[in-house]
Amino acid sequence: MKKMSNLNEEDVETCAEYADKAGLEPEETAKAYYLAAKMNRDPVLFFADLMLEKMEMSKQGESLGEKWLESDHD
Repeated sequence: MKKMSNLNEEDVETCAEYADKAGLEPEETAKAYYLAAKMNRDPVLFFADLMLEKMEMSKQGESLGEKWLESDHD
């Protein structure tokens, strides 16, 4: 599992691609990086989860921000 400090340029580009596909705004992307670090999650996998969750929620007409980005994930 990669930590935030171990991300290389390709990892950051992958996270950005997944964030774009999830429809995240810049401030939401920053919060997602923060949540990945806070939850001790691999950022690339975290963003992949966000993207997949967004795809599933879109089918149900829900917003990704309501579930992931507005909670503290404590």
